Amino acid sequence: MALQECGNGHIYDTDQYAACPYCVNAGNSIDFGASNVGKTVAGNMPQSSEIGATVAPASFRNRQEESNIGKTVGAFQKKMSFEPVVGWLVCVEGPEKGKDYRIFGKNNSIGRGESSDICLKGDNSISRENHAKLAYDRKHNAFHIIPADGTNPVYLNDEPVYVPMALNTYDVIEIGDFKLIFVPFCNDKFAWENEKKNGNE
Repeated sequence: MALQECGNGHIYDTDQYAACPYCVNAGNSIDFGASNVGKTVAGNMPQSSEIGATVAPASFRNRQEESNIGKTVGAFQKKMSFEPVVGWLVCVEGPEKGKDYRIFGKNNSIGRGESSDICLKGDNSISRENHAKLAYDRKHNAFHIIPADGTNPVYLNDEPVYVPMALNTYDVIEIGDFKLIFVPFCNDKFAWENEKKNGNE
């Protein structure tokens, strides 16, 4: 998932949409061409007259906004209107070797399903939802790997994770066939909380 904020303040997934889906109207289109498969396209991009394009329903934005009413949001999202990146996992072994996964300032769910914050595809030994969690504690500027509902174990530096365990730079997390290196962005040199206190938002 790659979150981005549009000019109107909406947060959307750029892996799914080429433009903000909340800002679409009846004049916008969805282009199913090879370069933008399944991505929503805004008005100044390819129009519905192009091959393979269909018009997005005008009610899309209203349905999306209604579905978000009352949803729990992370503390950073509440203050900053979006979830800032606090670190990454980098796959060094497994089905998605070379890929990186953003860690946000909250309890990040790990699983193979699309709804997971950290989606590890291609390994059925990983639970679809909530196999484990990678949590960022903004108050203490710390990271933890937490076991969740996964049938198979998670390992941290070759040790099984049965309780929450603190993460340090370049720790190795193993989930199924995935071997992931932990790389923090927030650490003793930087924290979003410190930036906010210093007035550098």
